[in-house]
Amino acid sequence: MNRQNLKQSILKTLAYFDITSYPLTAQEIWQWLYKIELKDFKEILTALDELKAQNKIAEKNGYFFLVGSDKT
Repeated sequence: MNRQNLKQSILKTLAYFDITSYPLTAQEIWQWLYKIELKDFKEILTALDELKAQNKIAEKNGYFFLVGSDKT
């Protein structure tokens, strides 16, 4: 799995749910991941950590969302 493609898919998934102000847990991101099916949940966790370090997403109380849209 190309890590960059995975991160783009995560961002698209979060953007879709951001429209309705609905932050997602890591499990929900894995479940609703846009156009990619992963078997290893750890790949999601690693990509989420990288996106947080790049300041593209944020996490609060176990929920992930796009930076600038603090929904929780």
